[in-house]
Amino acid sequence: MKKRGFTLVELIAAIAIMAIALTAISSAMLTTVKLNGDNNLKMDNENYAESIIETFKGGGKSSLDSKAGTNSPVSCFLYFDDKLLNFSTSMDSSIKYSNFNAWFNSSDKVTGTVSEDDNNNHDKNLFNKCTAHNTNKNKYGAYLIIEDDSTSDNTYYMKIIVWNLKGSNGNEITREMYISR
Repeated sequence: MKKRGFTLVELIAAIAIMAIALTAISSAMLTTVKLNGDNNLKMDNENYAESIIETFKGGGKSSLDSKAGTNSPVSCFLYFDDKLLNFSTSMDSSIKYSNFNAWFNSSDKVTGTVSEDDNNNHDKNLFNKCTAHNTNKNKYGAYLIIEDDSTSDNTYYMKIIVWNLKGSNGNEITREMYISR
């Protein structure tokens, strides 16, 4: 007599093998989706950091003089939405600008400094402070510091860290640059 179909043991074994394979495949897909999302956040942050740096770089010495003046170092938090719109600073969150360029071209100087904690959680503490000062609930936040380079009379040091405040912490992008006067 010929055997037709599968036995119950064979069917259960096949289902178990398929379940193990599907678990591995779904785990790999979830990891890929998460990494893709994280990379998209980092790319957005990268674009904003580069845009801000390049704007200052294009303005040269006069742009840094107009924002930092003689008070060095100065730092603040910057807040904005997509396309650097709905712009405000931590210096006075009640003053809103239409976009980054409106603030950049304004006569408003960066005054004071955001205190930086010298410990292992430096970036996490800055992120928490940035989030706490985000009274306008903007999507992106940045930490900007401008200071005279003590080794040269003709150079400014500038650093910017950008976060997606609606995304997960850990996707910050840091850019540092020296701009000659």
